[in-house]
Parts: sequence; structure tokens; C-alpha cells
Amino acid sequence: MKKFLLLIILMIFISASALSETIVTSIKPLALVLESICGSQFEIRVLMENTNPHLYQLKVSDVKSLYDADLIVLSGIEEWIDKAKELFPEKVMVFSDGIFEQASKQDQHLWLDPVYTVLFAHQLYKEISSTYPEFSQILRENWKNFADEVFANLSLWYEKLSPLRKKTLLELHPALIHFAKRFDLGDIVFLESGHEEGLTTKKINEVSKLIKEKQIRYLITESNIESSTVINLAQQLKLPVVEIDVLASNSRTYVEFINSLVNALIAAENTHR
Repeated sequence: MKKFLLLIILMIFISASALSETIVTSIKPLALVLESICGSQFEIRVLMENTNPHLYQLKVSDVKSLYDADLIVLSGIEEWIDKAKELFPEKVMVFSDGIFEQASKQDQHLWLDPVYTVLFAHQLYKEISSTYPEFSQILRENWKNFADEVFANLSLWYEKLSPLRKKTLLELHPALIHFAKRFDLGDIVFLESGHEEGLTTKKINEVSKLIKEKQIRYLITESNIESSTVINLAQQLKLPVVEIDVLASNSRTYVEFINSLVNALIAAENTHR
């Protein structure tokens, strides 16, 4: 019995040691990417779940998580990104930096573009491999498998989204700009930035005009952002509200996440023809 207990304790110790390398990320979509690359070699933690990432402020427990992390991976939309860079300059990676900096100036939801995401995943694999060369081979294989899976689905998603080709979409706030560009959809019209700043009369008049001109038939909102003002406006304009999830709340993999987003948009288009 004692030998059995010692064996259990040893296994727990070994397991804990194996997961001593920790990567903290801000949002779940990036966690899904990291899980695809890292497999079971690292523990992946997410700071912001089921909340508006544009308004989220760091808690004391979050700062401790960042301090304990071996690597911090951020998307670029975080209000506290400068603070994280200042506190932990050596271990912060940001999606919107480097080759993606120009694209992020237009829209920071870079993870909704599968091609951008594969490229950033490659940067992650290289960065992690430089620190942990013992994992380099498996990380490379995992990245290749991830890239292959995404690219295998790319043309399928493109074809599936054909009913939305060149159609203008109305969003609560601009999350789908890169997604729309990647899949050759129409323009993205948005009501507010996601910071709950409210709507001006000028903005309402502009949107009302566009709804008629572009024959917009529904308003796209996000499950993590609430705006009673916008919902009331949608009711006044007699526009049904369609909710999408851009933070992968119920997805287990990145491909599943993008697939669910594609399906939600197609369902909206088919329902509100």
C-alpha cells in the first residue's frame, strides 16, 4: 500500500514538473492556437473569458499569472497591453506587432483571419522553440499539422460563404473586417468600437441610410458585448439581431471555432433573406 501511495505521489510530481512551463494568453482563440502547437508540453491559461476584452482591466490575480508565466501571448486588443509590456518586456508576444502591425491598425481582430493566424502560429512555434529547444521538433510537427488543417478548410469556408460574397454586413462593433477580406465578403459597417461609447445622431442617420441603400437585413452582435442602445436601435429599424461568437467560447479547436463562425453567418443569411 505504501509503495502504491509513493508511486501516486511520484506520478503527481512528475506530472506537475512536466507542466511547469506555462503560457498565459488573453483570449481563448489564441489559447486554441497554442494548444494546437504545444500539445501537452505546456500549460495554457486564459485571462479573459466570457467578458468584453475591450473593457477588461487586470486584477491582482492576473498580474500574478503574468508574473508566473514563461510566455505571455496577447492579441493586441487589450487595454492593458502597454502595462504588460512594461512589466514583462522579455516575455510578451503580441499578435498585432511586427508583420501584422499595419493590418492591426485597421482592425485588431487578427485571429479571425485563418491565414494571419497560421503565420502568427509559426512565430509562436519559433519563439517557444528558441527557449525550449528540446521541444523544437514536436512543436514544428504540431504547427505543420495545424497549418495543414487550416489550409485544408480554407477553400471549404470560402465556398460556404459564397451567399455573402460582396454583401455589406452591419456589426455592433468591427470584428469581422479581416475575416470579410479573407473570404471576399462585402464591406463591414459598424455602430460602435466596443468600448460602449454610445451612438451619435450622425452615426444613426448614416447607418439608417446604408441599411436602405445596401439592403442590410440584420444586425450582427457578439455574445461577449452588450449594448442596450444598439439593441433598441435595431428594434426601431426593424432589424433582427444575429449573435456570433468571436471569442471561441464553446469551441475546442481553432478550426472548429472558424467553422462555427462561418455556419452562424450562413444561417443568418439564409434565415433573413
